[in-house]
Amino acid sequence: MKKLFFLFLTAAILSSCGHDDTADETPAFTMSSDDAVAAFLDNQEAATKKYVDQIIQISGPIMELQKENGNVVGVKLSSDEFNIVNVSLQYPTTADEISESDGIVTIKGVCSGFLGDSESMLPGGTVELKRATFVQ
Repeated sequence: MKKLFFLFLTAAILSSCGHDDTADETPAFTMSSDDAVAAFLDNQEAATKKYVDQIIQISGPIMELQKENGNVVGVKLSSDEFNIVNVSLQYPTTADEISESDGIVTIKGVCSGFLGDSESMLPGGTVELKRATFVQ
């Protein structure tokens, strides 16, 4: 029982020591939003091992801005409605700094997983990025 407790405690400490500020970090991988989703759809297990908990830089067209109290707190990147990169921003951005008409943007964040199933009849899926920042 003590070993199990220490295992969970160690895991919690290690996860809290992860990527605190992605703006200053070098991405481990760079790709388009379509390529990110395709990697998970092609082989979800391999992509999970390769990308999850890694800083990834992704470029893609803005599909939707998620706003809260006049600030942009998230972005959805996609060239269609099926293959989406859902981004939670580390620091809210004012709506004056970014708009849906900006076209293709580049964002860097920590990949936290994939929502979708390549075996499903439903097309596409969603790659999740957290603690993300815009790349200038």
